[in-house]
Amino acid sequence: MAKLTGMSIRFFTALGLILLLLPASPLLAAEADKGKLPFLDVDIPHKTVRVECQAVKADYALEFYCVAAGTNEYEAILSSRVKPSHLHLALLMLGLEPGHTLEYNKATDSWIPPQGPPLRLSVEWTKDGKVVRYPAYRLLRNIKSKKEAPAMSWIFSGSRLTDGSYLADATGYLVSVANVEGMVIDLPDRVSRTMEDRQWEPNWDLMPEKETKVWMIIEPAAPASVPTTQPTFQSSPSEPRN
Repeated sequence: MAKLTGMSIRFFTALGLILLLLPASPLLAAEADKGKLPFLDVDIPHKTVRVECQAVKADYALEFYCVAAGTNEYEAILSSRVKPSHLHLALLMLGLEPGHTLEYNKATDSWIPPQGPPLRLSVEWTKDGKVVRYPAYRLLRNIKSKKEAPAMSWIFSGSRLTDGSYLADATGYLVSVANVEGMVIDLPDRVSRTMEDRQWEPNWDLMPEKETKVWMIIEPAAPASVPTTQPTFQSSPSEPRN
């Protein structure tokens, strides 16, 4: 039997996701053909995905940027009714190939940072009758210094199929600001998710009012033109896994 490479494994995982989603819903298949999915707009020619979200009010230091509605909204900037596997599918429709989420290597007793094609995220909403748009990172500020986050990139890590189900559909994890296993969109560096290491809170100077409709706009980004997040943290094998 031929040995599967990492790329071929990811290809068949992506293919399995498409086969999992589309045959079960002819309507979804038809909408996907038109570049439309529930709570998503996919512009294939311009390689842009727009996700319908709403602003939430975090009660804790941030672990996520965006989560599925009704999940970890107390530690996120945005929530959305989009299904995580549909977001994954939308990014596949742009021609992007997912990398991998945070992984633990037993052989080396260490964590492997997420990998994947880089993404540029923006947010857009209507304020006082005018449309405002910011790079997504500007809605973050440092907990201690209260300074806006520096320019940062995200990556299409992609969640994974577990027992025939898409893991992020169960967790509701869409976009992270700290490494979490099973994320659809994560950070490219090793960034600890423990409470004492979390560094971001909402930037209340720019944040829209709670429940404001916000579009999260996702586009491919050139690897050389997008800075990575900072600071990073050393791997921590004892860190809890989801």
